Amino acid sequence: MIGEIIFEKVEDKIIITKHNSAIPEAYELIENLVWGSSGPRFYKINTHVKIDNSVNPDFLYLWKNGDFAGMCTISHRAVCLASEWLPSYYLQFFSMNPKFQGQGLGNILVESVRDHYQNISSHSVVSYAYIEGENVRSDKVAHFIKYKQAAKFKTILFGRMFP
Repeated sequence: MIGEIIFEKVEDKIIITKHNSAIPEAYELIENLVWGSSGPRFYKINTHVKIDNSVNPDFLYLWKNGDFAGMCTISHRAVCLASEWLPSYYLQFFSMNPKFQGQGLGNILVESVRDHYQNISSHSVVSYAYIEGENVRSDKVAHFIKYKQAAKFKTILFGRMFP
């Protein structure tokens, strides 16, 4: 559990740490998780490639009683708003170990991460995530941390034999 501690609640034995690289438990969690609450549900494939190719990432891990309970990744990016480039934080790979779901730990994780990045930023920043419309749990977490919906878009799957 080496890394910078960004949150600690000693009485509940909860620690959130920030790291520069993914740990084996992170790959395993993402690979084995079923994403989505209702409607379409899916698994992530090529997990190592996706995690390892995150843009300028911070890996944030939640530990409960010394056990790996959940994670999210923050990718540092820049966005242009009104012709000014601002730092942004893209929240991705937010997931909780099924053994720890329903205990409010996900809320503690995202709230602590949000507070940490607000505290270390010297000026305005943009924080965002993409959430599938049918993913009720992720949508609730986004509302909890006061994310506002900026846009909706529809994805269309298609294939061609001869592109």
